[in-house]
Amino acid sequence: TAGLGIAVSRMVCEDDDIDDCDKTVFDWCKDGNVDKVKTCLNENTLNVDKLDEEGMSLLHWACDRGLYDMVEILLQYNADKNLQDSDGQSPLHY
Repeated sequence: TAGLGIAVSRMVCEDDDIDDCDKTVFDWCKDGNVDKVKTCLNENTLNVDKLDEEGMSLLHWACDRGLYDMVEILLQYNADKNLQDSDGQSPLHY
């Protein structure tokens, strides 16, 4: 971070134009919507460590976006903090 605060590697608003009814759990995660992500994890047989089309898990996205509340929830659901993305990086690298 070089003393300038948290460095986010992806734009936060890139998916803002998606309708709520078309959003996936990954979209809700990127938006920081903890309640929606918890609902998806509770109501579905969703694997918390599933990778998206970019090779990233929910925990990767939450760490990438600096969403500490989301990270905490995903860890409570036993998200794998050592899972590697398509570039070989764990969520801890973000």
